Amino acid sequence: MAVQLASNPRPIVAVVPVELCTSKGLSFSGPGTFLLGLASVTVPRVLGTYAIVIFAMLWVGFAMALVVNREWLDLLWNWVQALPSVAKIIVWVLFLPGMVGLWIWESSWPDLVRLLAFAGIVGWTLLAVSSFLRAVR
Repeated sequence: MAVQLASNPRPIVAVVPVELCTSKGLSFSGPGTFLLGLASVTVPRVLGTYAIVIFAMLWVGFAMALVVNREWLDLLWNWVQALPSVAKIIVWVLFLPGMVGLWIWESSWPDLVRLLAFAGIVGWTLLAVSSFLRAVR
């Protein structure tokens, strides 16, 4: 846990069992407080917030590419397909919702079906991130 003392601007880092903290009546729930191990709450919230921001930027960028220049999506798809297999797998794993969106865009499906599938993957992303946030709170 990191404890901020008024006289010392640097945090003091120590690993203390959560049971010891609660049995002594100590509460470390202020900003910047990290209980390492069992009671970490701040870190998952920060990671969840970053996940929402990253996926929002991904989908906003995708929508902007659709509006401004659809050829950008084709270039991105072709670039990913030209990667070596290991790099391609890493890109697919890291950016799965976006890659599925690109795959949907590059498919030969009718426009209405592509639109519905695209809306479904965006909705799935939002549900997955919000479920993750609820699980860590």
